[in-house]
Amino acid sequence: MKKRFTESFAGILILFSAVFVMGFFFVEWLAQTGALAAYARSIAAQTSALCSLFHIPHALDGLVITTQARQLIIVAECTAIFLMITYVALVVAYPFSLAIKALALLGGLIFIYLLNLARLVLTVALSDHVSDATFNFMHNIFFQGFMVMILLVMWAMLLSFDKTGHLPSGALSFFCFVVLALFVFEGAVVWLDWLDPAMFPLSEMVYLPPALAVIACARGRSVARRLLLFAGTCFIFVGGVQVQALVSDQLRTGALQQTTLNVWLVEIVYGICVIGIPILSIVIAAGSKPQRLWQKAPR
Repeated sequence: MKKRFTESFAGILILFSAVFVMGFFFVEWLAQTGALAAYARSIAAQTSALCSLFHIPHALDGLVITTQARQLIIVAECTAIFLMITYVALVVAYPFSLAIKALALLGGLIFIYLLNLARLVLTVALSDHVSDATFNFMHNIFFQGFMVMILLVMWAMLLSFDKTGHLPSGALSFFCFVVLALFVFEGAVVWLDWLDPAMFPLSEMVYLPPALAVIACARGRSVARRLLLFAGTCFIFVGGVQVQALVSDQLRTGALQQTTLNVWLVEIVYGICVIGIPILSIVIAAGSKPQRLWQKAPR
């Protein structure tokens, strides 16, 4: 039976890209209306309440959580809203049944929300007990990298449960290898940031290590295709980050007029380059079936 366009690789790619970009326009609209700031204040208040529940010493002032050693400012990235956009785009784009999509969106978004609160509480708890270097690594790379990994595990399992009701053979070993590779690439990102903080900003490279880990471990693609996708992802990602940084500097110095359109443009470029390109690479690696990530390549 002939597949519908939405079940084809091209259809999935187009639908994912459309939902993802629309999600970033939605976030910008929330920012313009003040709703995003209100949401961030709510996250800060909930984090503070949980910290008080667990007797973690801190003080809350609007969006700022202060511990003995540090001040933690809850910004949009801390709310997991971009992670939620990515998850929604992945679930909507892939040909799951409507029932699975509805349950996945409801349960998945609630799970990401709660997981993010747990991450923030743990960040506050650790802030007084680790060095600056360790804190930056845990906050900027480790915690967020693992949240991306959990998102990818949730997404890759969905189609399997939709069709068979259980995780297929080979998936567990695949994700174990991905976690090991994630540590390697996170270490490489930290080293690159130390080597050249301007070109490889630690805070903007959260999504790259999980994407590279998945691409490196994907068994359903040939080595040549994985190498090409790996190199292309790194090249486009770094180039996009530099373009975004350049435009941001021009806006800050007044070389480029600061209009609503220009500010939106910077945010959209940021979203596409920093989050979209790595996740899009994973979509390409998976093709129309996420199970191919752990299946052996045909001989």
